[in-house]
Amino acid sequence: MKTTPESITMIKYKQTIVGLIIALVAGAAFAQHTEEQDLEAARKEYQASSHDEPARSRYVTKLAQIRERQLKEYWKGEQSPEYEKVVGDVNSELQKHPAPATADSKKLSRLLVGSWQSPRRVYIFRANGKSGSKDSSVSNSWRIKGNQLIEDGSRGTIILIDHDYFIYSEKEALLFHLRVKE
Repeated sequence: MKTTPESITMIKYKQTIVGLIIALVAGAAFAQHTEEQDLEAARKEYQASSHDEPARSRYVTKLAQIRERQLKEYWKGEQSPEYEKVVGDVNSELQKHPAPATADSKKLSRLLVGSWQSPRRVYIFRANGKSGSKDSSVSNSWRIKGNQLIEDGSRGTIILIDHDYFIYSEKEALLFHLRVKE
């Protein structure tokens, strides 16, 4: 076979294509890093920690970030096959790590004021102690005492309230909310 400038160009073109295919396959393998692996890494990091409040807070925030990614998949209708298992595992871990009973009620109350998106609706908490959903009246009464959210007779245990997440448990249920950025 005679080597011509055209054949050399074709060989280089094929090498480039093969290189791109290899890069795509490697990238896809890297993307296989799953939520389950993130959960396990967060769990191991917490187990190796001092288990003090800053460590608990970091841990539940990492869990919340995993849960947020899963929630966004849910909203898009793009749940992975492991979705339900990971959601259950993350929710279970979150429920094991509530905010301390001695939490600063005033600080948590200030953080709670605003709008929060749940999987189904937007909830509103006002500084005057009234709450409700965006599509109905804002007439419920709420307050926080320690790590307890008390809202018109019901009581839930706060796990995390910060500038991004509002997570609490009520009986067996875990309620996960994202702050509505306005």
